[in-house]
Amino acid sequence: MSFYTSERYLESQLRKIKDSHPENYQLIEDFVEDLLAEGISPKRVYTYIFWLRKIIETADTKLDNWGRREVRKVINRYQIECNKGNISENSLREVKKTLKKFFKWLGREDLVNWFSLGNVAPKISPQDLITTEEFEAMLRTCMNSRCSIPKLFHNPKPNSCEKTNEQKDQVDHQTRKPKPIDEKTEQIILQAYKKYRLSPVPLERLIERDYGIHIPHNTIYKVLLKHGLVEENMKKKKRRKWVRYERNHSMSLWQGDWKKLGEKWIIAFMDDASRFITCYGVFDSATTENTIKVLKEGFSEYGIPEEILTDHGTQFVAAKSREKAKHRFREFLAENGVRHILARVNNPQTNGKIERFFGLMEQKLHLFDSLDEFVYWYNYVKPHMSLNFDELETPYQAFLRKLPAERVFEYTRGWLFEE
Repeated sequence: MSFYTSERYLESQLRKIKDSHPENYQLIEDFVEDLLAEGISPKRVYTYIFWLRKIIETADTKLDNWGRREVRKVINRYQIECNKGNISENSLREVKKTLKKFFKWLGREDLVNWFSLGNVAPKISPQDLITTEEFEAMLRTCMNSRCSIPKLFHNPKPNSCEKTNEQKDQVDHQTRKPKPIDEKTEQIILQAYKKYRLSPVPLERLIERDYGIHIPHNTIYKVLLKHGLVEENMKKKKRRKWVRYERNHSMSLWQGDWKKLGEKWIIAFMDDASRFITCYGVFDSATTENTIKVLKEGFSEYGIPEEILTDHGTQFVAAKSREKAKHRFREFLAENGVRHILARVNNPQTNGKIERFFGLMEQKLHLFDSLDEFVYWYNYVKPHMSLNFDELETPYQAFLRKLPAERVFEYTRGWLFEE
């Protein structure tokens, strides 16, 4: 049995260090305990330990015997990888932050006071999403139950009726012969794919942001297809257009389902409005008891949603008289004040968001060391095309943005003021 919240992510990293670098394990465990005692969130500590594990793989010397030479060697190595485009500037900054944090804790500040973090902006954090003035405004709106947080951040989209030069020259463009893709463009596309492991459309936006050049997603698709990194899907040409339905606010509805992967069963719950995975677990069997254990973990981490949507599996409802018969799962939801919604029979689109997540997991899981690293990538790194894709919004960012006013207080300590 496994639960993958922030604490479980952290435990997973510590186990890896204990297995691969036992000589450093006790020192790093003490480091973790002191950080948690300082009040630093498990999610922030996990980031430190994730990079610390990567760092110690570059040297054979125990961490408490490191000198300035070993520190310089690590920074130079990651700087070279950043220059090549194999890692982002934000990743380089996280490496430097981890080195400074660890060796200051160890009392060896002299090893890290010679370099700076640089001017690169860190990963988007809750403080970046919500300023002090906006947070004070949110507190005031909590006095009015009819006002919700998203109204504070509404930015009208630019006038979509304005035609661009590309649209005006559309007829001329259609008659031109396609230009060959130069080697530099191809290398940029392959570097971006290696870094983000995404499809052509989001890569188009990310390349424009990271490299300052625009490469059409059709060009990106051709390069990825050439190198066998995507598969041609002829069904897309005849795909039926579906009407999208989603809740307006985070914590209004969670979708949940089981999925068999190899010899294991995976249970996951997703926030409908933001696509954020709130809790999940890996088990030998798909049972009601295991479902409830995962939900308890999710309730403890993020609070209790108003409704939960599932299919008619026996983990969720009785095999006979499903609408009326007693069932431990429905009793558990009722005890916590959660309304249980059942998907329509033989209509997988009702629970389509969590099904799409499982499909992505099957496609991408082999690119990650573990399932928890995949979920971390999905929640915090991967821009979701069904969200605010103009801003490359991730499920985590959407979860914060779509929180209703009455939920803000529940997240003040853990989300808005974490170190």
